[in-house]
Amino acid sequence: MMELGELALRLAEHIGAEYAEVRYQQFERAAMNLKGKELTGIIEGVDEGIGVRVIVNGCWGFSYTHNLVEEEVEKTVKRAVKLAKIQGGKCEVKLAEADLAKGRFQFDYKIDPRSVDLNDKISILVKGIENANEIAGDKLKSVDISYFDLWFKTHFLSSDGADAVQSGARFYFAFRVYGLTSSGVFYDSERFGMIAGIEKLEEAIIDVSTRMAKRVVNQSKAESPPTGPVIAILESRAAGDFFHEMGHSFEADSVIRGTSAFEGLKGKMVAVGNLTVYEDPTIPNAWGSIFFDDEGVKPKKTILIENGVLRGYIHSRETAMRLGEKPTGHARAEGFQYEPIVRMGNVVVKPGDWREEELISETRNGVYIAGARGGQTTGKGPFQFQASEAFLIRNGELAKPLRSVGVSMNILEALKNIEAICKEANYYITLCGKGGQRMAVTALVPTMKIKKVIIGG
Repeated sequence: MMELGELALRLAEHIGAEYAEVRYQQFERAAMNLKGKELTGIIEGVDEGIGVRVIVNGCWGFSYTHNLVEEEVEKTVKRAVKLAKIQGGKCEVKLAEADLAKGRFQFDYKIDPRSVDLNDKISILVKGIENANEIAGDKLKSVDISYFDLWFKTHFLSSDGADAVQSGARFYFAFRVYGLTSSGVFYDSERFGMIAGIEKLEEAIIDVSTRMAKRVVNQSKAESPPTGPVIAILESRAAGDFFHEMGHSFEADSVIRGTSAFEGLKGKMVAVGNLTVYEDPTIPNAWGSIFFDDEGVKPKKTILIENGVLRGYIHSRETAMRLGEKPTGHARAEGFQYEPIVRMGNVVVKPGDWREEELISETRNGVYIAGARGGQTTGKGPFQFQASEAFLIRNGELAKPLRSVGVSMNILEALKNIEAICKEANYYITLCGKGGQRMAVTALVPTMKIKKVIIGG
């Protein structure tokens, strides 16, 4: 594909592009749905193509094709240039200088998903269902699983010197449970994904199914929650959902649009003094990791909040130029059919000194919140989610499970209401939607205690 990519770059520059980039991508995917042990849907296939993006007279133009022959690639380049030109030079796109990737990079994995028979994958997933049934018994009404695995390859070329290939394998599943309670049917789901081969799948499905089955058992005897402000201990995954949703305010395009909670606050105290948050797409084999972004920029660990002070944002080359900062390698696209936009990779909170059991034992009255789903924020302030599981804390112990707990916080207020941060952290995994694209994103956040959290049933 290198020849077609180089052809596209030469043609783009020849017909007027000030800058051009070509992104070839190939995806080999298998996906399936299970309802109980019954297979209800399956898809296998290969998708590949080229996306071309150019700057002409300060305006972006973008086009793509699945047809990888010289004639179609030439048409794609001409469409991209035409789309830029028809904007009449009414744009002011400029790109910041960046550390561009060159070379060949591959994520480590042992068992290529393409080499594993579908029936063997189904057998592994069924082990998770059997495990959940064994733990929860007749309290578990049903289990659904949505699963996919993917082998991927990206070759990126740009007119200013990027020339890099990255490849690897990943898998993802959503494990959904329906349980019986005194008040009706309880529903919850948890997602898991990582950049790895099938060798990691069985361990992951057993871990998630065990946690979900225990949740069903606890919810079968849950009571209505209290309402109003409480001291809350957010278990790692619940805290991860909060920091993931808050993470959109670190994306520089939201700052430029005026929808970020952190707009105009760089250099100011926005959180408690012991909170440090950073973005790091270089964590080996994490769900949101990359060797280079979809502008060919090598990503780097980026400090966002340091000891409570807002230090910066995550950037594409364009947003970095507009805000006078450096690109961070966070321009990402779902596939060659899409233009890259500013996206998180792996949001990380620096661990504290506490252990979770110490936090609970030191809390006389409060609520312990484990897991989260349905997180939503407007960006500027309010944040809400539904707790997957919650317990009332009384005299330093988990007293009783609570059902249907809704959680609400103001982002900036919550950051200043953090009272303690634990040492241990688990990955919060999601396929995050933004701009019509879904992207693999992770948060690695320790369990923490926050005061004045609003809860309700």
